[in-house]
Amino acid sequence: LPYYRRPLWLAGFALFLASSFGGSTVTISLLPVTILAPLGAVTLVSNALFAKWLLADPFSVQAFLATILVVLGGLLIGIFGALPLPSHDLASLITLYQRPAFIAFFTVTEVLVLALLGVIYLLGVQERRAARYPPHRTMIRGLLYGIVSGMLCSQSLLFAKSGIELLIVTLQQGNNQFTNPLAGFILLALVVTSLSQLYFLNRSLELCSTLVIAPLTFCSYNLSTLLNGLIYYDQFQALAPYQLALVLVGAVILSIGVCILSV
Repeated sequence: LPYYRRPLWLAGFALFLASSFGGSTVTISLLPVTILAPLGAVTLVSNALFAKWLLADPFSVQAFLATILVVLGGLLIGIFGALPLPSHDLASLITLYQRPAFIAFFTVTEVLVLALLGVIYLLGVQERRAARYPPHRTMIRGLLYGIVSGMLCSQSLLFAKSGIELLIVTLQQGNNQFTNPLAGFILLALVVTSLSQLYFLNRSLELCSTLVIAPLTFCSYNLSTLLNGLIYYDQFQALAPYQLALVLVGAVILSIGVCILSV
């Protein structure tokens, strides 16, 4: 039978859809952005454990140590980076988007994305024109695609968080937040960034090994999301210096664990 007619595959796919749409919506609505991205690495740990239990894949000492690092990094971020966030209506979201610090950060981020895409384009032109092209330059293009994908994925998470907050206000208060064109812009930005990051991720996987792209993209996504959340929600002032330092240390430890787990 084709895989899409197998009961076990259908059950797994249904479970994936339920967890993706139901679970992701709940977690995005309840947790700050700065915690959502790092804790996503827990899926790598669960994949390794279930692969051991269900598929009899080996669970090496390296995987065990990587799991400890991921858990430790996630705990540091969760304990010291968790801040209560009030629900936001469209007016408060617009205020956050209009803050000079966020505008400057968002502008720099988009310029960096465009610059990386420009470098990728130039490298691609050189590759098409050259009779013999160094393989490492092709790999560089793949790495840059992975970095861009991670950055855009972090932006899609921020727009998703904004959209779900508008939905919660609409349902709880009966005040429709989606009549304003700016709400439509948030949803459009969510769609564009989500599809773009998937496209660039696919391009990166065409040029590089998954073992390289997976940790690289996660690290790019993790760092971008931390900065997005801290700057957009103005949490730098709410976190004490030691809390901010421990959150960053946790992000580094978690990223190292992801890299080890992906090798």
